[in-house]
Order: sequence, then C-alpha cells, then structure tokens
Amino acid sequence: MAKIYVFDDEPSILLMLKKMLEKAGHEVDTALNGREGMVLINKEVPDLLITDIFMPEREGLETIFE
Repeated sequence: MAKIYVFDDEPSILLMLKKMLEKAGHEVDTALNGREGMVLINKEVPDLLITDIFMPEREGLETIFE
C-alpha cells in the first residue's frame, strides 16, 4: 500500500491515526512537529502527508511549502 507520514504535536492523535492507517495496510511514520517531519521527508518522500497546521518548532504549512 502507501507510505504515509503523519505530523502532529498531540501524541494521542498520532497514535490513533497510525493504528488506523496501519490496520488498513499502510506503512506509517510519525513526527511531533514539522522539523522532525522534515528529517523523515529528506530520507524518503511519502505517498501521502497528513499534517496538523499549528505545531511548535515548525508549522504544517511551512513544512508543506518547503
């Protein structure tokens, strides 16, 4: 299936989305903010990125537009 990244500063939301997407057969990696997420993106570009908009250190829109 798809390689999906989920970025959110709420650990409970990350866990819920990760479990849901993995149950559907996807490979999922998570990050607590956009800066951590960019480390993942620089290693491998995902098929899909799900991101919170407002996060500490680097917001979702900053991450998307880079």
